[in-house]
Amino acid sequence: MVLGLFRDSEIQSLRELKPPNYLVVAHNFKVDLTSPMNLSAVFMVPGVFLASFVATYFLVPLVSKVALAYGLVDQPGARRLHRNPIPRIGGVAVFAGFHISCALMFLLPITNLGGMFTLNSWLVFLAASSLLLVVGLIDDIRGIRPLTKLLSQMAAASIMFAAGISAGQIFGFALPVAIDLAATILWFLVIINAFNLIDGMDGLAAGLASIAALGIIGSLLFRHLPGDALIMIGFLGACLAFLRYNFNPASIFLGDTGSMFLGFTVAAVSLGTCSKGTLLASIGVPLLAVGVPIFDTLLAIWRRSVRRAFPELTGRVAGTGVMHFDMDHLHHRLIRSGLTQRKVAVMLYLTNASLVFVGLASLLFSAQAWGIFVIAFVVGAYIIARHVAYVELWDSGVALIEGFRQPSNPVLAVLLYPVVDFVLLSGGFLFAAFVCLPPEETVSTYKFLANWFFAVPVVCGVPFIVLFLTQTYSRVWSRARIAEFVFVAFAVTAGVVLAWATSGIISVGSADISIAQWVLYGAVSLALITGIRGLPRAINDLMSFVGRKVAASQVDKVPNVVLYGAGYRGILYLSLLCRDSVRSRSPRSQSVLGLIDDDRNLRGRLVHGYRVLGGLRDLIGLLRGGKVQEVILTAPLSDKRLARLRRICQETNSSLYEWKPISKCLVAPVEELRIHTKPLVAKVEPLTAPASTVVAPVMHQSDPPPLVAHG
Repeated sequence: MVLGLFRDSEIQSLRELKPPNYLVVAHNFKVDLTSPMNLSAVFMVPGVFLASFVATYFLVPLVSKVALAYGLVDQPGARRLHRNPIPRIGGVAVFAGFHISCALMFLLPITNLGGMFTLNSWLVFLAASSLLLVVGLIDDIRGIRPLTKLLSQMAAASIMFAAGISAGQIFGFALPVAIDLAATILWFLVIINAFNLIDGMDGLAAGLASIAALGIIGSLLFRHLPGDALIMIGFLGACLAFLRYNFNPASIFLGDTGSMFLGFTVAAVSLGTCSKGTLLASIGVPLLAVGVPIFDTLLAIWRRSVRRAFPELTGRVAGTGVMHFDMDHLHHRLIRSGLTQRKVAVMLYLTNASLVFVGLASLLFSAQAWGIFVIAFVVGAYIIARHVAYVELWDSGVALIEGFRQPSNPVLAVLLYPVVDFVLLSGGFLFAAFVCLPPEETVSTYKFLANWFFAVPVVCGVPFIVLFLTQTYSRVWSRARIAEFVFVAFAVTAGVVLAWATSGIISVGSADISIAQWVLYGAVSLALITGIRGLPRAINDLMSFVGRKVAASQVDKVPNVVLYGAGYRGILYLSLLCRDSVRSRSPRSQSVLGLIDDDRNLRGRLVHGYRVLGGLRDLIGLLRGGKVQEVILTAPLSDKRLARLRRICQETNSSLYEWKPISKCLVAPVEELRIHTKPLVAKVEPLTAPASTVVAPVMHQSDPPPLVAHG
């Protein structure tokens, strides 16, 4: 019996039909717009959109007047970006406009719209969203505890679960009821609070919700659910109408009333239609459609969790938790960078739209979906690590560096690296044995682990002995040179080669190890053992870049500084600057824009992570343009060039300092003074002061730049 035409993704679901007498006629069918079901949905589109848009558009001024009459306004303050009192219950108008469009859909005598949502589903959704509306109103009027708000969100999600809207149908098999309920509640909590947290700037939450609605509409149309797409079209109309009043400068805010409703609607519609379609279409596209709010929420959880766990390390107030408000959301950072609210909103709109495009492109080109996702992931990871997550990376880096410090117990310090190395060698060997297992060979778990266990003494013991004999465990790796890392890499390689040779002689549990497995074992062990030693230094170097980003994002800007000299003295200065910043848990000591050097071969290139901006002539342009306030001299200059630099700094009202390590004799022989024995001490001597002060040939200021090196 021929049931119809089906996609590749739907063939598997047909196997559940009993009896399985069906026939797949063709692939990649298109939507038939001539069917009565689809024609009804198409004719309803303008009516649903206009109903929600017009209702919301005319309700917003009425809600605004009520809010002003009863004092339901958001007052300006340190945690706010606006300067005037703004009404904050605009979500009531969005709620009403959306449900008016739903009433038009479900109460008119039109059937077969083609969707998973029915009249009963809408009534349940109306009850659950009304619960959130009441809670949001109470929060906007007098405020409620975060835990109370969270419990109300869980109650609304539980109502939807009781109505049959759950996550259990996403994965193609029935989940246990408890797990299904937990997954459903988690889904609603994530989406609701993502919009609640991102609603901190004019037009941001409503605009991102509109873009998310467009993405979900496209996903629903791909899955042949035009009736459910109509629901999101009504949602889109309400959001766009409200955005007319909410875009910067806003005359009304959503409040918790509206932000929670936006997230709840997106979560309910995407989850309620998940039984028809693949995992990507059901959950992947909605997740990408709300990518910016969710990403901002993940950053907030990461940032606040680290600050709560290590308040003394990150320099944050003790006792703050995940629910504690801060000013480090995405829009706050972009505004601190100098962008206006309008530009920030447009930038985040475009970012979310690009995520929606990736999701829809993956549905359209399903055969190439993995390639599209991998490329998008790599590009996104680069942008996040370099330009977005610098606050979280700074806090986490400070905590990690403190954790990598030598233990106070000397016995523990001696045993730590040997134990870790043996575990890494054993893990590397286990990984190589698993990867190199022939695909045609069936080996039981017990036999596989037994072979690995009996081979460990030779395969891992010999490299461990080589590491011990080469004095690897007597070195202080936080202060090691590059040559020492090369030496330990050579020791690991030699140890693996000797283990291979020894196994050929002894043949105890390791005779059947293939050459490919030995090579993979050596490569993995080499990467792990050298990587664990170099990780603290890599994190410390990364902190130099991250600290610059954090310092540039602060409200009270620090002076912009350039170093004159890209040689070893300049590198030493930058290294000490990063070290002192990490130890003081403050990245705001100086904002080094780059380096100046007279060597033409260095211009435009990176030295110690900083770009060489040019020579003296380029520095003059930076000083006169006002981009630089301080110059720190880290290289010897001729008297003529130094006099010219001093004169330029005086003319541009800039400060000029000289920094160099010096040695000073504290104890000398009675007869003669020959050798300076004191370790290096950083000394900063101002060569010139701003033009408004008295200038001496060499002046000592009472408040020099904060960097001081101790031997």
